[in-house]
Amino acid sequence: MRHYVVPYSYRKRFQTKFKTHLPHDIVLLCIECHIVMDQATKIDRTDVYEQLYRKNPESRLAVTADYHLKRVKSCARALWLHKNKLPHERIVEYEKVVYDYYVSTPTTNNDGNNVVVGGDGNSDGGGVAAGIVSIEKSTVSTGTPTVKEATATLLVTDAVVREIATTLVTERPNPHYIPLPELFIQQKLHTDQDVRLFVRGWRQFFVDTLHPRYLPMGWSVTSPVEIDDNDDE
Repeated sequence: MRHYVVPYSYRKRFQTKFKTHLPHDIVLLCIECHIVMDQATKIDRTDVYEQLYRKNPESRLAVTADYHLKRVKSCARALWLHKNKLPHERIVEYEKVVYDYYVSTPTTNNDGNNVVVGGDGNSDGGGVAAGIVSIEKSTVSTGTPTVKEATATLLVTDAVVREIATTLVTERPNPHYIPLPELFIQQKLHTDQDVRLFVRGWRQFFVDTLHPRYLPMGWSVTSPVEIDDNDDE
């Protein structure tokens, strides 16, 4: 397998002049050695870099999960895929979760009426619209039972369940997220010499970890990092 001695996630962010000798730092490894390097990289470099250079923990995850929405979607998927296998009590519980989600996030139709989960699934429009009905505002304001007091099982339709199960978004991009390589480069690689030392550090890490016996002829930890790097150290 091809292995990047300097991880590609770092190398791709370098200036062009530091990518010239990229083939020098691509070697072939057997699967076992590739796994060893991946594990060593995570433990000895990635985890350490995270602890040293990520000052804001909120910037670590690319997406943030809404666990309430995950619960709603999980219930909907269970109803959509396995409803005929679920006990009645579980069906009622899951439908209540789906129902409460839609009641708590109503939309409005063209007449200004509240739109809630329910209906016979035969309405025009497709998708969730095929499983909703509009409730007149006056109905909610009277002394009769409100929609929220109705039985959830009677209001949740197959169309609604299917739509939630397949389209509900439970994760959002994290605006604070910064990839670790970008964060590290911003904080540590300020000069060309910093980059040279960084690359050679990864080469030495590779040699120390695997003790490879069949490197290409001429491969060296101190090989030039850039096209005009004449440093023979």
